[in-house]
Amino acid sequence: MNGGSWPRWSADGKQLFFVRAGKLFAVGVDVTHGLHFDVPKALPVTVPLADAVAVVANYAITRDGKIITLANVTQATPNAVHLIANWPKVLPQ
Repeated sequence: MNGGSWPRWSADGKQLFFVRAGKLFAVGVDVTHGLHFDVPKALPVTVPLADAVAVVANYAITRDGKIITLANVTQATPNAVHLIANWPKVLPQ
């Protein structure tokens, strides 16, 4: 398949999805007579490239075959993070 990363199987096991150069590809897989892969097809979905230390894929395939991707959002000013210590004590009793 000439490389790729972040592979994901379809729920029925008949397709393998992967990312190459920021594009999502799907390839049919047939295991009835050995292991056979169809020609990979680029899908009309752009997957934001993960940074070099990312350990999770930026997309998922649902059981019904829909594709979910993370949006690549940039902000001039990062959002604040609020940490509440001992949060059970601030809950109403």
